[in-house]
Amino acid sequence: MSRSKKRKNKRRNKIKKSLILLIVITGVFFCSLIVYGEDVFYAMKTFLYEDKALEIKIKIEKNDDLENMNLNFVNEGSCDVYLRGFVFVYPKIEGNNGTTLSNSSVKINYGNDNSWFVSEDNYIYYTKPLKVGNETEKPMVESIEINLSEEDKSMLVSGELGIDIVMEAVQVNNFAYKYEWNMEDTDLESYFNNKVNETYEEDDTIKIIIN
Repeated sequence: MSRSKKRKNKRRNKIKKSLILLIVITGVFFCSLIVYGEDVFYAMKTFLYEDKALEIKIKIEKNDDLENMNLNFVNEGSCDVYLRGFVFVYPKIEGNNGTTLSNSSVKINYGNDNSWFVSEDNYIYYTKPLKVGNETEKPMVESIEINLSEEDKSMLVSGELGIDIVMEAVQVNNFAYKYEWNMEDTDLESYFNNKVNETYEEDDTIKIIIN
């Protein structure tokens, strides 16, 4: 084989390796979703894992009564996921330019410490994989207490408060949370690593098929 042919083959092999790496990374980055809003809302992402098309699909379940909100999530997709999210309460003001309520006005009562972890990044993390077809064992938010100051009341022209629920989900496989979420909390990352190793001991390589 001539030197020029050898060089061409080397280049092709490098390109193939780079393409495979790019495909795997892309597969990880896009296997996530965000559920946002007060009402029931389905968000969905589809990806391929071991030649099977999988989807991430999360449903919000909650009561309208703030004293008994019981905010839970159901995994209606086809792969196990990790969850994190937060709840934000704000005054509904026309043309609101970022007005917020005082910290003492709103108390969000989060769920069981063994099921939900309040991290330093202000997200609330579900502390175990949410398996396909399962609902979170304990609600992320049990109740919300509102105790408005006179200053807060003066801002509420319409007398209404808005509540935003933001939930993010990533598939358990391939440590996707490392790519999607900035995991600065060492203890939480260590916990997730243990859970992944405990639950998924087989080779977890995402395979992408290109026609």
